[in-house]
Amino acid sequence: MNGKYCFSQKLFCGKCGDILQRNMWYRPEKVAVWRCASRIRRSKIGRRCMIRNVKEPLLKEATIEAFYQLIEGHELANKQIKANIMKVIVNSKGPTLDQIDQQLEEVQMKLIQAANQHQDCDVLTQQIMDLRNQKEKVQSREIDQQAKLHSLDEINKLVELHKYGLVDFDEQLVRRLVEKITIFQRYMEFTFKDGEVIRVNM
Repeated sequence: MNGKYCFSQKLFCGKCGDILQRNMWYRPEKVAVWRCASRIRRSKIGRRCMIRNVKEPLLKEATIEAFYQLIEGHELANKQIKANIMKVIVNSKGPTLDQIDQQLEEVQMKLIQAANQHQDCDVLTQQIMDLRNQKEKVQSREIDQQAKLHSLDEINKLVELHKYGLVDFDEQLVRRLVEKITIFQRYMEFTFKDGEVIRVNM
């Protein structure tokens, strides 16, 4: 989810769930403001969302605070998150990718034999389709878990590099490590790509 701004496609309204969009305000001073899309456009049914607007400087300050909290409390969370990810991998129900590949190979051989003997192939064809769908789901789950482990490693590097907190706002860290930021009336909720969630009051 890369956009023109590091917060693009990452900010969501905690009230209606819509995305927040960036606008420029020029009075009393020029400042970028993030506003709920439902607040910008009047809905055809019901009232528009009235969640607060968030000025970008405040958003950046909250992001620095979220990273500071992440660094401060990460050591314990790191062990728990890795344990949770490994638990999901180990306890995943159903066959492994290797087992699915073996089943696919067996069914495909049966299909070839059935076709050569001019037998009905509908059941075998359906089995192959089901196995392929199952394989896609298992691959997707494994990719998701590996992505979380990778993000956890990235955050570990961040923690090692900034043991005493962040001094400046860093766009690249937001792009690399923040999954989404949910804006509520009195606080922001930062969800990081390894699954950690941090609340920052406004």
